[in-house]
Amino acid sequence: MTSKRRSILCVDDEERDLQLQRATFEDAGFHVAVARDLAQVNHALKQHDVEAVVLDYRLLNADPIHVAISVRKQFPRMPIVILSGYVEDIPEYFKRAVDACMTKHEDREHWVNTLYAQLGSQYGAGANGD
Repeated sequence: MTSKRRSILCVDDEERDLQLQRATFEDAGFHVAVARDLAQVNHALKQHDVEAVVLDYRLLNADPIHVAISVRKQFPRMPIVILSGYVEDIPEYFKRAVDACMTKHEDREHWVNTLYAQLGSQYGAGANGD
């Protein structure tokens, strides 16, 4: 019996960064969908059984706050993890609105561990409001 791979959505407007994220998370066993703007995010959320979103903070083609709001409206409990080269520029209110923040300069193993921690908290004890 095979287990289903967990599916995530990586949102970034830099192709090189998306390729690195895809390789990192696929190597860790995830199925990875990608999006570059809000329209692609909404399409991917309809087409894939996404369990978490990894979102760049500096997007040229989309406001990351609007992306996060759109995800939360559709999937209120879905973890949103910011992955940015500029975490220090992210406003505190936005950091509190997402589930975790990581820097692109951190070790990729840290990215994977952070994502697993967020997915574990989504499905762990109390996930149904208990």
